[in-house]
Amino acid sequence: MFTGIIEQTGTLVGLTDRGGVRRITVEAPGIASRLREGDSLGVSGVCLTALDPDPTYFYADLAQETLDRTSLGSLHPGAKVNLELPTAAGSPLGGPRLLRPLHVPRTDRSALLSARLWHDSALARQALLRLSDADERARAPRYVDP
Repeated sequence: MFTGIIEQTGTLVGLTDRGGVRRITVEAPGIASRLREGDSLGVSGVCLTALDPDPTYFYADLAQETLDRTSLGSLHPGAKVNLELPTAAGSPLGGPRLLRPLHVPRTDRSALLSARLWHDSALARQALLRLSDADERARAPRYVDP
């Protein structure tokens, strides 16, 4: 679970396109030294998997969908990124609680989330719930009376 509390900032120091994915290299001495291969972490609000971490750097692969739907697609070397580790079980919680991943298939929902209004605004959270409810209703089977 992520709380939305930024633990540290990191610096994007490399971008490499590799067979349909873009690998980013992030310099983050405080967090990188605590990561293990396969750990999850939030990078500017996007949950990624740490690859090949060492005491100073970690890497992550970004699929095309991630590049298209998040701000990570516009990153360039030297860019600062917010870093967040998941909350360990039993740890005190602070900040807004995000209990499950948010799937963002619609443009209006994407804009709402990318603005990160849902962290601070009850109105934005209600709008997000209405969008989710509308999606559920659209997927529900429709019955026609004979």
